[in-house]
Amino acid sequence: MVHYFRTHFDFTCHYIDGIIDEWLEFAVSKKVEILELDFETSDKNHDNMFKYDFKLVAGLKKLYLNKVNVSELVLGELLTKSPHLETISIRSSGYLMDIRVGGRDLKLKHFEIVECPFVVSVYLFDFDLESFTYIGRPIDLRLRLPKLKNVQSAKLDSFPGLPNIKKLTLTIVARADNSPLEFASKVNACPNLETFIIEVLKLSPVNDLLNRIITGGNNC
Repeated sequence: MVHYFRTHFDFTCHYIDGIIDEWLEFAVSKKVEILELDFETSDKNHDNMFKYDFKLVAGLKKLYLNKVNVSELVLGELLTKSPHLETISIRSSGYLMDIRVGGRDLKLKHFEIVECPFVVSVYLFDFDLESFTYIGRPIDLRLRLPKLKNVQSAKLDSFPGLPNIKKLTLTIVARADNSPLEFASKVNACPNLETFIIEVLKLSPVNDLLNRIITGGNNC
């Protein structure tokens, strides 16, 4: 039995897929509990994003993926076939769009989605998730989670009511014409909130103008 299996290297070779498949087969044969696949590259001129398609690995307790494709179908099968899965972290996946996860049978406690550029909505419901992190493009976020206590989010199109949340972190991009205080109204959606953190990323004047153009805002 293997408790923890980690692969981390620059994904710059096209033939590497078969080798990774063999590693995953080995991990499965050893009944791995914690799996980490990290294909971040240090070569900024080489786009290694969305190179490897994740194959289902059942029986996991924790899963960490960086620069690995995960589809909604594979995610659903993974949750079904890994009844003891407690932690999922997905970074820079090119397949996820509409994420819908729910059901009382799930044991998932910690869920993280970071810089997955095609995500448009996340709906999590009816299981005992304790912490959720979303960092990326604006999305529609809906959470119906009775035990959720910690949320870290950035760039939301809609903000859900979170009656049980105790710690909330919002990461925002501040422009010259707005104030972080306007986000303080989010507290009203969290009646049991104990800790509220606003992390402000300040744009330079040039980046501010570019951000307005990209998002369709006024540039004056």
